[in-house]
Amino acid sequence: VLSDTTLLVGKQSEIQIPTHQRNMRIKFSAPNFFAPGRIQFRYKLQGINDNWEDGGQNLEAVFTNLPPGTHELLVQTHRTGNLANISEASVLITIPQAFYETNWFYVVVAVFGILVIFGSVKYRTRVLENREQKLRQRVDEQTQELKKAAELKSRFFSGITHELKTPLSLMAGPLEDLLENHNEISSELAQNRLR
Repeated sequence: VLSDTTLLVGKQSEIQIPTHQRNMRIKFSAPNFFAPGRIQFRYKLQGINDNWEDGGQNLEAVFTNLPPGTHELLVQTHRTGNLANISEASVLITIPQAFYETNWFYVVVAVFGILVIFGSVKYRTRVLENREQKLRQRVDEQTQELKKAAELKSRFFSGITHELKTPLSLMAGPLEDLLENHNEISSELAQNRLR
């Protein structure tokens, strides 16, 4: 018996449980009209519990959180006190994997994870390249501004130098003549040159 589903096994040798069903309760019965109260059951689900479990008063087995796969349920019945006459029945129970338990799902998740990581790295690289390009452009603009400022500064100082040099050379020329020819030039001519 499953939560909301009843499966009658009868003579079936294999049953398949619905995909997302992992808990089950199995009730036992054996047709015996002569002393039915003296019949006892024991069971084991190969791979889950390898020891025989007593069917109890309710004549049922309860399994919870079963892993996917095929499991063999063995049920033995005997009369109380008569272990020599044991009847055994078995049924294969198949529990299918949910989609998230398949290898394909893990492959898809891994590929998706790799694509997300690759996309994130690519996006981050593009952001950094754009930032670098903007910084490079800004550096180029500032370099051009600095070159213009240096050129203006050079022109300014050239202009000032020219403005100062011209009057100084006009004054230096007559002074040099006076210093070189001070014996030949009269004092009146020297004063005229200095004016």
